[in-house]
Amino acid sequence: MVKKEIRINQLPAYTYGWLGMNETSVSLPPLAEAPAPKTDLSAGVTSSVGSAARDPKTGSGDVFTALFTEAGIPADIYEVPAGISPKEPVRQKLRLPANAFAEKAPASLTKIMLGEGSSLTFLLDVTSAESAEGIAAFETYLCLEKGAHLSLVQVLRPGQKVSLINDIGGQLAEGAKLDIVHLFLGGDHLYQGCRIDLLGTRSELGIDIGYRVAGDGSLDMNYVANHIGKKTRSLILASGILQDRARKLFRGTIDLKNGCAGAVGTETEDVLLMDEDVVNQTIPLILCAEEDVEGNHGASIGRLDESVLFYMQSRGMTQEAVYEMMARAKIDAVIRKIPDDEMRNTLLGEDTNPRPAICAEKIAANECPETCLES
Repeated sequence: MVKKEIRINQLPAYTYGWLGMNETSVSLPPLAEAPAPKTDLSAGVTSSVGSAARDPKTGSGDVFTALFTEAGIPADIYEVPAGISPKEPVRQKLRLPANAFAEKAPASLTKIMLGEGSSLTFLLDVTSAESAEGIAAFETYLCLEKGAHLSLVQVLRPGQKVSLINDIGGQLAEGAKLDIVHLFLGGDHLYQGCRIDLLGTRSELGIDIGYRVAGDGSLDMNYVANHIGKKTRSLILASGILQDRARKLFRGTIDLKNGCAGAVGTETEDVLLMDEDVVNQTIPLILCAEEDVEGNHGASIGRLDESVLFYMQSRGMTQEAVYEMMARAKIDAVIRKIPDDEMRNTLLGEDTNPRPAICAEKIAANECPETCLES
């Protein structure tokens, strides 16, 4: 099996090379069509298989996209006609079997097209067999016409010996709105690329990211919001946990292009470091070629505040239990933003107590009552 090394997740504008954050390299075997996911198709959505020509640029880059063309990976195309808003979401569940990685990397290509004034919720849940070992590749193209609204949820939680490259490219017309929820909850090495072009006036992008990286795993992300139309809006929120010897690199770019007057872009990240040996890298980037715009970024990275830790330990909790509660609260907060009861409840689990997210907020504000841990 001959592998090809490619560069993905490149920053739109390079920073100092010695930081090693401008891009990443990954070795990929030849691609082969992945097993078909189990799909629940809602009424009002049409599906077909065809070419994905003339599609938007993606976060992982042209080299990665070209591999799908070279391998002849067909595109699963989902369309919603103008003015149609299906009541039920499109639900996809893909479990990669161990034999899918025998000689080639399983690959899946999806294109979602929303007509003018339509809306849709699209859910993808990727898992793998426990004995599976290898790398898989996913690419998604999003095309939203005027006034369309898409809620895209992608949950990546493969086995500990499976790596994934998940790539997105999207274009938003006037007044279109795209909401993305990304959850990274397992795997060996995960790579996420996402580039969204806000082409039309008043188009909006919202991205919520939750991750938990453990063991020797790694997560490499590259999110790009290109503000091209006037009065466009973007908000990228990332929240995650690193433990054991995990590594994470977050690239978040807000690119305010010439002509996007009145545009506002914001990105923030909140990272909880649970162990001393983790490696965290964050590079928020704002590029600006227009005067009448607003760009904001910020990051909160570190361990728990000592006063919070002392408070909880004084009430009978171990340090490990405190960190686990706070970690669960971060992930649960993102899960609760999923606009589908079935997926949300599955991820939270039947025995999940809603208190951790509430407790985390109250503890941070020193509002936790004395009787909190007695009930």
